[in-house]
Amino acid sequence: MTMPDQQMPERPQPASDENAAIDRALITSTLQRIDELPIDQRAVEYEHLYADLSRRLEQAVGQTQLGGR
Repeated sequence: MTMPDQQMPERPQPASDENAAIDRALITSTLQRIDELPIDQRAVEYEHLYADLSRRLEQAVGQTQLGGR
């Protein structure tokens, strides 16, 4: 059973070391969930994950350039 277009859950904004640990845990659990899917559904889910992570990276870079965080 899959949940199409499901993105990684948003994380809270604690200290940066905690952010990295939370990010790793969220990515790991998402990859495990994708790994349990039938092979033909994995590519779509990996594409969604890549798009979500790319968007988050662009936002983080934008915040850093604007003096945020």
